[in-house]
Amino acid sequence: MSDPFAFQYRAFISHSHADARWAKWLHRWLEAFRGNEDLMGRDATGAIHKTLRPIFRHDDDFTGSHSLALTALDASHALIIICSPASAKNHNVSEAIRLFKLRHPERPIIPLIVEGKAGDPKYECFPPSLKFKLDGEGTITDVPIDLLAADAREEGDGKDLALAKVVGALLGVSSDEVFRGSERGFRGAKRERRRLAGIARIKGGITVGIKGAIAAAFVFLIALASAFAYFDHQRRQHLLAIDTLVARYGTIDSVRAPAPEPNVSDAITSIAKGAAREPRYETALQLLKAGKYKETEPILEAVAEDKKKLPGMDNKEMAEAFRNLASIVAISDHGKARNYYAEAAALDPDHVEGMFWNGWFKAEAGSLSEAETAYRRVVSTATRGQDDWVLYWAHLGIGDIRISRGDLSAAAAEYQAASEMAERLTYGDPDVDSWQGDLRVAYIKVGDVLMAQGNLAEALKSYRRALTVTERLATSAPDNVGLQRDLVASYGRAGSVLAQQGEATLARDTFNRGRAIAAQLTKRFPDDVQLPNQLTAFDAEIAKLK
Repeated sequence: MSDPFAFQYRAFISHSHADARWAKWLHRWLEAFRGNEDLMGRDATGAIHKTLRPIFRHDDDFTGSHSLALTALDASHALIIICSPASAKNHNVSEAIRLFKLRHPERPIIPLIVEGKAGDPKYECFPPSLKFKLDGEGTITDVPIDLLAADAREEGDGKDLALAKVVGALLGVSSDEVFRGSERGFRGAKRERRRLAGIARIKGGITVGIKGAIAAAFVFLIALASAFAYFDHQRRQHLLAIDTLVARYGTIDSVRAPAPEPNVSDAITSIAKGAAREPRYETALQLLKAGKYKETEPILEAVAEDKKKLPGMDNKEMAEAFRNLASIVAISDHGKARNYYAEAAALDPDHVEGMFWNGWFKAEAGSLSEAETAYRRVVSTATRGQDDWVLYWAHLGIGDIRISRGDLSAAAAEYQAASEMAERLTYGDPDVDSWQGDLRVAYIKVGDVLMAQGNLAEALKSYRRALTVTERLATSAPDNVGLQRDLVASYGRAGSVLAQQGEATLARDTFNRGRAIAAQLTKRFPDDVQLPNQLTAFDAEIAKLK
């Protein structure tokens, strides 16, 4: 099949909704990758670039009738599949693979295993269209295909090597060459991410740990001990205790709060409504339907600038034009999007979501004072029940900024406000599942700050609340090994605080509960490498209490 236009995307990432956190993680890393010209010049597309941008990430609602997604699929040099038991059973992920194979058999498909086991009937991680050949009509046959996959699991390649393999597959080089040919390299990038975590790197007002990764949040707090000299000895000791806790129960939090992303659908809807009065919007709409986002930018920019020049034009209408422009530009260029969101916020400071995105992108760029001003504007103008989503994230964003400046008390207050909001929405909304992950994250963040302050009693309360939510989530997903590990770690965290308080009996009981779950999981998931370590940690803790 001939290509309607040149490659617009280096890769199309397809994944199930359950694996969204992995897809976002991969998306961030690939778009942040920097290579030298020698390496990038060997790109199979024939172009010399210093980055892998843009990467198109699409959720599991892919269907052949979804014109934007299908156009993006056709415009992608490669297809990356996030492989897990969830994606293996997901019809839409399998359909994306089938269409890509049928329409572009010469282009690479790159599997990335994040969970499960290939060939295992219960934990199969490869979708059918990935495992088997297609016939001439595009029907999946029973003829198997030999697959080479990157494996991000600890018992596989690990994240660093898996990332290098994915990049190598995109460029047509080995993973060793990727390590050598990157200006920063994945090892350097990993060190950089650790450094940035230590000074509270903000992405959308949320640190890596704030998105819900327990281990990242702990490492973040530990780094604060060296970042702020005024921490007293007691606080340092508690941070060290958290560090030790992570080492014992090292967990990958699979219940991350979703990272905020500009709503492109809202922008497209606004553009479509304006097309009746503005012919250029109709042109932009057709380009968007064709997946030509970059070609749309100069048209939307011209409309926004012209509205700004018209005498008597309403500020809110001008701001909407700049927000539409920013939402589309954010797909590929955060720097430009940041400027457009700032323009919109200046024109319409009462638009809550627009102000939030202004803060989000300011924080991402490291302009923390401006970001905090925007977030506080959101908090002061948001309407509960209407703007809950942005209000929740604004509180977390302010808390993160306060943490980055060493103000633990102020951070705790913001995290507490976020947790109270998530709690109200979790238990007051019939669709409670949508907020439970956020609630758990907020509880853990509050507990982390309280631990750093040396307030063990209140930290324990917050951790126990998180444990309750984790138990509920783990019960609803018994085959999610990551979530089950989180439950085990929650018991370990609570037990360690009890032990520090001198509550030996309660600590022993809590450790025994966590150990019992870990023992059962070890039998159910014999290939999981973290569970035996958790068992050993529980045995050691229980032995200390005898």
